[in-house]
Formats: sequence, structure tokens, C-alpha cells
Amino acid sequence: MKIHYAIIGDPVEHSRSPELYAPMFDSVGIDAEFLRLCVKKEEIGNIRELIRQHRLSGFAVTMPHKRAIMDYLDEISIEAHNAGSVNIVSVERGHIMSEPKLVGYNTDGDGLIAALNEVGVNIAGKSIAILGNGGAAAGAKEAIIRNGGNIVTLIRHDGLSLNRVLKDSYDILMNCDVLINSTPLGMKGYPEFESFEFLNMLKPTAVIADMVYASAVHSCLIDSTQLVYEAKKRRLISFSGDRMLLHQGLIAFKLWTGYDLSHIIT
Repeated sequence: MKIHYAIIGDPVEHSRSPELYAPMFDSVGIDAEFLRLCVKKEEIGNIRELIRQHRLSGFAVTMPHKRAIMDYLDEISIEAHNAGSVNIVSVERGHIMSEPKLVGYNTDGDGLIAALNEVGVNIAGKSIAILGNGGAAAGAKEAIIRNGGNIVTLIRHDGLSLNRVLKDSYDILMNCDVLINSTPLGMKGYPEFESFEFLNMLKPTAVIADMVYASAVHSCLIDSTQLVYEAKKRRLISFSGDRMLLHQGLIAFKLWTGYDLSHIIT
């Protein structure tokens, strides 16, 4: 019998989750379908009806629901609780007539840590600057703190654009070891950074982690984002959200199915 999973958010057209999880399910012989479900803010309270309607065994959560979904879950992991953000929900069914138990997790942060480890960054004691303060940033911050990193958050304020805030943050950028973009800037359907001059403030050893993976870049920049492209032009180590997406997906897959594919799929 086919098992159903989904990504819920608004929008969801950009999501690569169906393509990400398909080979994972195939590798362990699970007949599964992964759906894209556009859910408006006012509809998130009907999540149990959506689960029944689509017979979901689990689902991923993207913006803008990573915080709102928490009000409708039965249990939340300590990492997700500390982050104040959930991106993965497991639908646990007990007795056939009982309501399923919804358990929320946050795998965003550990996916980020794994991607940073791939490029040789151990964040313990490092200075981390995060652009943005949404649900994706929340998961990143929790994992960074848990792993001993030091965080500075840069966000728009007092009517200033993020680029102006960056321009005025020379001391922070000059001293940071890792710069993380958790905003949707550069994502398909969203504006791009106004300028990339702030990259010139970074030290040569700084690493750029862009959490955006569905970018609106030119065809010559496939599998990258404009931020990553500009960072590489400046000879800075950088990566887009694709690596984070894979690593957090492997964690999510284990939560949903019990299978650990981290040593098989890379």
C-alpha cells in the first residue's frame, strides 16, 4: 500500500522535497508518494483534517508555518522546543480508532551543522552572523548554541533595508567566522540582495552558508545562488541550501521510517 508524505507551506512550488525523498524511499523499498500541499495561514488549524484527507504518515513544514504548526502538535522535541520552530512532523498512529499523535522536530539546525562540517567548519567557539530571524534562523540558532557557537543576528530594523544594516555592521562582519543567510532573499519569487558589497568586509577565511536552495539565478548558476556565486568570486568558501536540505532530509527520513541512510546517500 502506498504511503503518503507531504511538504506544507505557502508557497510550496519551490520545494525540492519530493525529488529529495524519492530516492530515499526507493532505496529501502518503500512505496511512497510525496505531495506538495499549499496551506494558507488561516488553514493551518485544519492540519488534522489534511492528514486524514491525504492519509499522511508525516510531513515537512516550510514558511510561513514553522512556528504556527507548534500549536497543533501533541509532542515537540527538545531541540524544536528550544528553537521555537518545527520543520518535520511525524504522524504516529496507535489504535486503529484513535487520533494520531503528531510529534514535531527541527532538523534544520543539525542539517546546517552537517553541511558546515562538510567544508571543514567546527563551530565551537566560532563567531556566527545570521541574516534574518524567522523559522529557519530559529533552527539554525538552536543548533549553533548547542554546538558551542556564538551568534549575532542581523535583521532589518527602523525602516532600514538588510543591505543598509549590513553596510553599518562592519565590525561584526569583519570578525565573523561564518555568515548564514536565513532570509528568503535570492529565493525564486523573492527579491535578490540589493548589493553584495558586504562580502568584501569578510575576512578571507570566512564561510558563507546560504539556506536558500530554490534560487532565481541565471542558468549558468545552476545548483547555486547569487550569494554563493558572488562569494566564490571573492574566493570565499560557500555553499547553498542544497547541502543543508540533503542532511536535514536524511535526519527527517530516519525519524519517519527508522532507516539511517547517512552513509549511503551523500
